[in-house]
Amino acid sequence: MRNYFIVSLLLILITDSICAEEKKSEKNTVINDLTIGKIETLLSERKQGLTIINLWATWCPPCVAELPHFGNIYKQYSDKDVRLYLINIEGKQAKDSVLKPFLQKNPLPCPVYLLEDGGPDELEKVLKTELSGALPITIIYNSDGKIVKKFEDSITENDIKSVLEAHHILPTSQK
Repeated sequence: MRNYFIVSLLLILITDSICAEEKKSEKNTVINDLTIGKIETLLSERKQGLTIINLWATWCPPCVAELPHFGNIYKQYSDKDVRLYLINIEGKQAKDSVLKPFLQKNPLPCPVYLLEDGGPDELEKVLKTELSGALPITIIYNSDGKIVKKFEDSITENDIKSVLEAHHILPTSQK
């Protein structure tokens, strides 16, 4: 009886430990460093489907408000036809002091990219569009690297879905 109790207790402790690790890993959003050159490469790869680029900052309330919408899009359209790049523009100096603490409090299921270099002029050239300076901005590109939709304001999940559906891209669960 005593052995049964000890084995049961060990199983409970192991299971609890595994569950705690899973919850912990869900809260650690991956942060990838990104350069202007890498953005240019991403847009020139000519992969099938659409590429969504969202420029945002932690100090921008509309940016923060729309992040959960992108998290849901990432979960629902996780196939190879949609590539999502949430690009924080606060610079590499903000990674440890601003971005990491923000993402600890506001975890996302998708990776976040931190723009390491480049100013507005370089971004405009690489993104192939004028930037007003307002945030957030979301630009959706087709497989040829051409802009199919540009939002210069906060958007909703339905805004993104309507563009995806117009290009015959359905959520993973509906395929």
